[in-house]
Amino acid sequence: MENKTTTNDLTRVLSGLWEYTVCDASETSDGLVVEVIATRLDAPCPVCGTLSDRVKSYRISTVVDSSCFGRRCRLLVRRRAFRCVNAGCERKSFTEATSEVPRRARVTTRCRVQMGVAGRDCSTASVAAEFAVSWPTACKAIKAQAEQVIAQRPKTPPRRLGIDETRFWWKVPWLTGLVDLDTGELVEVIEGRTSKTVTDWLETLSDNDQQQIKVVVCDPHAGYRHAITTSLEQATVVVDRFHVAMLANKAVTDVRRRRIWEQQDRRGRKIDPGWRARKDLCRRVENVTDNGWSRIIAAMQADTGTDSIEGDLAWTWAAKEHLTTIYDSSLNRAHAHRQLLWWYSYVADHPVPELVRLATTISKWENEFLAYFDTRATNGVTEGLNRIIKHVKRLGFGYQNTDNYRLKILYRCQPLQPLQSTPPATTDPTAALSL
Repeated sequence: MENKTTTNDLTRVLSGLWEYTVCDASETSDGLVVEVIATRLDAPCPVCGTLSDRVKSYRISTVVDSSCFGRRCRLLVRRRAFRCVNAGCERKSFTEATSEVPRRARVTTRCRVQMGVAGRDCSTASVAAEFAVSWPTACKAIKAQAEQVIAQRPKTPPRRLGIDETRFWWKVPWLTGLVDLDTGELVEVIEGRTSKTVTDWLETLSDNDQQQIKVVVCDPHAGYRHAITTSLEQATVVVDRFHVAMLANKAVTDVRRRRIWEQQDRRGRKIDPGWRARKDLCRRVENVTDNGWSRIIAAMQADTGTDSIEGDLAWTWAAKEHLTTIYDSSLNRAHAHRQLLWWYSYVADHPVPELVRLATTISKWENEFLAYFDTRATNGVTEGLNRIIKHVKRLGFGYQNTDNYRLKILYRCQPLQPLQSTPPATTDPTAALSL
């Protein structure tokens, strides 16, 4: 008897099934097949809760389990059907169930958890193929694990909030992400990018949580600003410096394309100096190489058609550099304001249409532009999470269900937690290992 107990405990430790006894095991072309039976000889009735040991029959069911030593594993579970010993119970018979293999389950609990963890970084189809289950089964496991992880997130309201949008699909073009800039946590993903979208989400917060938000960073989108100024009167709105740089680079690119069309009556090609310098023109001065300077000068000379570089492209490029330099050279808000006034005068002296458009945008967002020098807050963390969101979309080859997409995004942006493999309290694995 002592040897038999030792063998059962050792197989239980190796299999990790603390509520079952291993009866047999065989290896097939599809992997490992393990036959198990519940260790307990009785089971409670699911209706009245009365323990019964009167076995009516045995039923064998195949259950998908986690991989074992690099092999796919299937369990042949010998389920006992018991008769209820309570004469007054309406349930005459029932089948035993455990926490490791729940009632009517075709996948073990630990396998579902592992599928859910694997689905954090993989597509649902790849998880289904890895565990040899159907796509709906893998989807349910991933969804359950994601909901559990998301429910455990701390509920601390953000002090500095970042707002930015990403593309979804043609029926719902945009999703708005809200990020805690201090912790780097994705707080929520909401559908749309309108003022009402953000306002409705802010109204779900308590008054105390709303008062905690002191700074909000967003791109120059009027809908975001309107939602923040109407719902969070105490918050300082900051326009993201990287979006300002993007607008400046867009002005340079638009001038370059317009001038090529005016001169060549076609779009740019490799033979055009402006096309060859397209990337160099969007770099900061300190990042331009010697070859890059040669391409920039050639593009500016081609823009004027002479050896001079004084033209629309050169003026717009210089304005772009002056604008982005304000962020690094200004000591405070007042200093930045003086430099911005000089920049306005420079644009007035060189009224290139694209440059005037850029200056008009900056003037409309001047307070938010200068607020950066009071807070030094940017949307860098938000842009980093946008990269993860786009990666999730690529892995799934696109999504159409907003709820599933939101759930997958929030799940992926949470820190990865190690799997817990603690046996039930009724089992002493240390004693089994010491035998």
